[in-house]
Amino acid sequence: MTTFTGLIGKKPLLSYVDPFPGLLGTDKRCGPCPRCGGSGEFGPRCVYNGRCFQCHGSGNWNYNVSTHRRWARQEAYQRDYAEEIAAKQHELREAEIAHAQLVNDWL
Repeated sequence: MTTFTGLIGKKPLLSYVDPFPGLLGTDKRCGPCPRCGGSGEFGPRCVYNGRCFQCHGSGNWNYNVSTHRRWARQEAYQRDYAEEIAAKQHELREAEIAHAQLVNDWL
């Protein structure tokens, strides 16, 4: 069983499906460009006609299969444990507010 460690600790992934079964982690597959998000446009129009420098305006970038698998594991973790993650985020937010109040009172 595949596991993932995140905000609420190490958990088994119930909905994870390998996006590229049978391929090595070092094999390359296309995905959205990390700089422009897949639009092919980045920055002002007056520079390089607004095209992204990283993907040259194609919007695509080659990633290792292992990167695609990591993204799929992160999505499965968020999907499977959304309520627990939200509760943990709320708990951390409340602790941060309490800490800020304590510091403010001390000053």
